[in-house]
Amino acid sequence: MDLEDFYILGTGTSPQKHVNKIRIRASASTTQLAVAVNDIGVNRTVASLVYPNPTSGSFRLTYTVDEPSRIRITMRDLSGKKVAELGNHLRNNGRYTDVINIGLYPAGLYLVEVSSNNSSRLFKIFKQ
Repeated sequence: MDLEDFYILGTGTSPQKHVNKIRIRASASTTQLAVAVNDIGVNRTVASLVYPNPTSGSFRLTYTVDEPSRIRITMRDLSGKKVAELGNHLRNNGRYTDVINIGLYPAGLYLVEVSSNNSSRLFKIFKQ
C-alpha cells in the first residue's frame, strides 16, 4: 500500500481552528499499521488570513513570511485530494496578499493549504 495522507476537520482543543493531517503507512508484507497525526495550526513562517469566506469567485489570501521561503498554495477537497495548485512563489521576509480566483470550481467546502519550506497551515474555504 502506498503512503496516504488525509485530513480531519474540527479536531483539537479549538475545533474551528485546527485540522489534523493523518498519515497512514501499511506494508504489503506485514499487518502492522503506523499512524502519525500532525496538528496543523499557527506557525511562525506562515500566518494567513482568507477573505471573503464564503466566496463566489475570488478571495484574498494574506500571509506573512518570517524568513525567505518558497510558498505553495494548494486547494484540496475534503478527502485531502489535491484539486489545484493556486500559487508557488519564492518570497522574502514580508507581508503578502494574493488574489486567488476559484470561480470555475464547483460550489462546496475546500481546504486551502499554505506551506513554506518548513511549515504549513490549512484553512477551510466555502465556495458558493
